[in-house]
Amino acid sequence: MPRRPGASWASEPGECIILMAKVTDIQILIARCGPTAWDEGGRLCGGGTDLPVCPAGHEHLQSIGERLAGSKLGVVVCGPDAASHETARVIAAATGARVKSADDLGEVSLGLWEGLLVGELEERFPTVYRQWKDDPTGLLVPQGESVDEARERLISALARLLNRTRGVGKGVGVVLRPISYLIVRSWLRGGGLAESWQNPSEVPPLEWHCVPKLRIRRDGAETLPGPAGSRAKAS
Repeated sequence: MPRRPGASWASEPGECIILMAKVTDIQILIARCGPTAWDEGGRLCGGGTDLPVCPAGHEHLQSIGERLAGSKLGVVVCGPDAASHETARVIAAATGARVKSADDLGEVSLGLWEGLLVGELEERFPTVYRQWKDDPTGLLVPQGESVDEARERLISALARLLNRTRGVGKGVGVVLRPISYLIVRSWLRGGGLAESWQNPSEVPPLEWHCVPKLRIRRDGAETLPGPAGSRAKAS
């Protein structure tokens, strides 16, 4: 299927539908939110920080809007922070969607590491920093949140939202802060976190996925099907 001009950085919705052409599928666009001043300055910016998109990040948002022009989504969901809301509004304007916010889609809490420069973390906690840099799975930041805890929170939040939100038939956009984006992306692709974590610059800021529709358990616990049921393509 030919690509639309300017859309080479993300999977095409049409391609995704061809891969998983089932009425039980939901098309999901995951998007990394625009960078904040702390992101640009090399500071750790976790769930305890609420900052807007920095001036340099507005170019990122403009690119998102341009490359999603012509795509259609029913709703765009995002975390509670300002940068996520700004990004969600841009996607909504480009795709005709409405915006919905959920606290449980917020960034991973970095506890006492919030606001530290990466260089400070490396100097003060060299052993922990190496683990964080290679693969943070299993690492618990002081007074923060582990990757496993964040993954469970994020996937449960997606399950609740997608099962209770109208318009999922048109596709759903999910805006996530950088760490949460990598966690959700690795789950959707069925792989480990380490590969994309070690090479974040090679991870596209937008990616389409097709996943089976969610089922809510009778006791109210919402889950997603296993990652083997999802396929994605990005360039």
